[in-house]
Amino acid sequence: MIDVSQWRASIGLWNYCQAASSRPANGPHSHSFKAAVDSKSGSTTSGEKTSKLPAALSLIVSLLLSLLRYMKLIFIPPTGIITVTVMIHCLQSLVLFIATIGSSSDLIYYLVLLLLLLLSGDVELNPGPMIDDQPSCPYFARYLEPLVDWEPFALCLPGGITQLDVDIIKTKGSSYLRMEALHKRWLQVNPTTSWRDVINALKQCKENELARTIEDKVTDPTAGRSTNDDMEVSTSDANPGPITGNPKDILRTHSDKLVHAISVNLYNVTDALYAKELIPQQTKEEAHVLGITNYEKSSKLMNVIEQQLESSLNPEQYLIDICHVLINQQHRTLTDIATSILHQLGQSIPDNVTSISSIPDHVQGYADNMRQHYKHQPIVATDWPPRIGKDFFGRLALVEKQDSTTQAESAWHLLRGQVDETVKLTENKEISVEDVLQPTDSSLSLRVVIDGPPGIGKTTLCRKLLNMWSNGPLVHQQYDLVLYCPLRNSKIATATTLADLFVRQRYEVPMVAEWFEKRNGEGLLIIFDGWDELSEQLRQSSLAASIICKEKLDQCSVIVTSRSYASSSLLKMDTLSRHVQVIGFSKEEISTVIIQTLQKDTKLAQELIDENTEQDIIIKSIAKYKFHFTTTQSSKDSQLAVKLINDLKVRNDVQSLCYVPLVCSMVILVYCKEGGNLPTTLTQLYENFILQTIRRHVKRHDINPHTCTLGSLSSLPSQLAKPLQEMCRLAYTNLANTRMTFSSHQLQSLSEAVKEDYLGLMTRFTEYDEEKYQFLHLSIQEFLAAWWIAKHEKKREEVFKDHFDDDHFRMCLRFVAGLTHLEHESYQHVRGNDCLDLRLVISPTSIRILKLE
Repeated sequence: MIDVSQWRASIGLWNYCQAASSRPANGPHSHSFKAAVDSKSGSTTSGEKTSKLPAALSLIVSLLLSLLRYMKLIFIPPTGIITVTVMIHCLQSLVLFIATIGSSSDLIYYLVLLLLLLLSGDVELNPGPMIDDQPSCPYFARYLEPLVDWEPFALCLPGGITQLDVDIIKTKGSSYLRMEALHKRWLQVNPTTSWRDVINALKQCKENELARTIEDKVTDPTAGRSTNDDMEVSTSDANPGPITGNPKDILRTHSDKLVHAISVNLYNVTDALYAKELIPQQTKEEAHVLGITNYEKSSKLMNVIEQQLESSLNPEQYLIDICHVLINQQHRTLTDIATSILHQLGQSIPDNVTSISSIPDHVQGYADNMRQHYKHQPIVATDWPPRIGKDFFGRLALVEKQDSTTQAESAWHLLRGQVDETVKLTENKEISVEDVLQPTDSSLSLRVVIDGPPGIGKTTLCRKLLNMWSNGPLVHQQYDLVLYCPLRNSKIATATTLADLFVRQRYEVPMVAEWFEKRNGEGLLIIFDGWDELSEQLRQSSLAASIICKEKLDQCSVIVTSRSYASSSLLKMDTLSRHVQVIGFSKEEISTVIIQTLQKDTKLAQELIDENTEQDIIIKSIAKYKFHFTTTQSSKDSQLAVKLINDLKVRNDVQSLCYVPLVCSMVILVYCKEGGNLPTTLTQLYENFILQTIRRHVKRHDINPHTCTLGSLSSLPSQLAKPLQEMCRLAYTNLANTRMTFSSHQLQSLSEAVKEDYLGLMTRFTEYDEEKYQFLHLSIQEFLAAWWIAKHEKKREEVFKDHFDDDHFRMCLRFVAGLTHLEHESYQHVRGNDCLDLRLVISPTSIRILKLE
């Protein structure tokens, strides 16, 4: 290779010409080509030639400089590197140019000698990138690919790479692709980059060894170059990555992901491979056989490919051909895998990969906006009741292959608060949040149902997943965009197009939606939160139902949450990929949560936890009885935490409810506010929580200092009782209409006293760029609706008659039963049934709090 930016030919040319002028024209060193030219042109004597030499030299130098500029514009690639092929083009250009100015043997002689001199290597070899050069993308990606902790380096690059840029780059599939993306973004924010900047940034991040390696490469002209480079044209699109293994090993490392990805697009891939004669006809025909899952067919196809590769005379070329077929499928995951394989083989990446692997700017822009939105929203939606625990949603249980007997057994354990037993059931296992979206054997496109009782943390789990996606790619799958769609929102519930599901409306939404629709949802994750909040009609016929059942956007992934009683229809779907139950806190976790919530000093809290954990292990090893928590700490907070834990051990009926994070939070709050007394029933717990919320509202707004000693909801002063009744009526009428969110104009009928913070019982949020309101939790709305029903005796029988079989009123009617102690005659027909749904009353002679379904 010859670098035209570092010509030294003029020196060699001058030395050669000086020597030529001092020897006979026909001497032993004269070139045979010159003689041929002389004979052809009828040249004059040697003396005449010699006399023309100064003028010829001057003309040659002038022509040379002009031609070099011309050649550089026409023939030299952007890298500034010339091959023999390019030089031949230059020679042809010279001959044509000379032909236009006439024939002169001397001129032709010297110019041809000059070109031979260049080709002979009397010009310095291409030194590769220099320290003050702008880094090219291939070299940048190749040199920095080994950098594992690349994020601090990216932020240290001069020019303004932001954390948002880093978060976007994280989504790329491999280290090489991440470095390519970083290079592209860096040049956008800083067009004057240099290798010196790269080295300095590495040194700032203490990556001194890599900095020295790169510095050696860009200061030593021959560092890291292969002899093969001299015959190749370097282009910015070529992948300079080295071969990192033989084709068989490379394919094996990608086989698992390939099986999953091909199963989604099996028939197209199989037909394309057969068309390129890469698999036998029998394999293609077997792919169309019925009765075998696509995953099994894909696995067999991979076995055939491995066999063909092993028997191929040119395994590397065979694998390259496979990769090109996969890329041509225009499938995101297949393209990423194929690109990675080609990179490991040291092959260039096809030009069309950029358009496949990268998403359009308007899609990327909307996704970036959503990442920022999700990142800055709290994982727990409200700060009241007080947040508890590290993970507000507790634990998750993966439920597999449940028959009716197992389902009944699981329901009974939950009924009694024995959540640990549900994990021990056949085929059940505890999983992490990351495993919720793990691909199945049959598909990368998932349909996951997450269910659990009210307050268990289903919405919080959704927000946790959103936050995880905003901070980088999810563990098992990469999604270009994640949409959070609360089904309590009427616009989402009645949506007819994908664009209607975009809660955050921006100008690019129609284009983004259209892009995903053309891909049948590939790269999109939709989270439908609150299936139980949809009406029965919408559960049967709505856009959400169509997407969940894969009637539309079958390549997207979907998570749908629901209360347990409403998820039965979802669990019967043929398209169901995974059923996850949110099972909440274990008994040990309840104790830990109480300590961490009440003892604000984290060191004291951990010491108390460790102390009692050791005692528990010792006592369990020598006795079967339950031990009581103890503490040697003088802190009042620690003593209060220990007292509550021990009281719950005596009151197992209340403890059995505390596996639900929302209830656990309420129990801790009420226990502290009521001087260490536990509520008697679940209904009383909610009643006391509403009272504490109103007290908090009164104190914050300084309404009346005397009302801070409020005794119960039933004895509120009129200035608070009337607003509470308005709130209860609002809760009931909207629950009857399956409405859980309210716009400002829907609250206009409320009195001014209510509108002042809504007694602290509602929270405000923005949706579709509109200010909306909702109760702190759906169960709060259900309790307030029950309070209104209980206070209107004439309405009770009508309500039970109209809504007894209504899923939306199931929890509300339980609260009604608890508030009225099942004394009204309208409940008589319920008592006779074998039904535990309404048994919410706790008394010495009745069943304890059992269920929060």
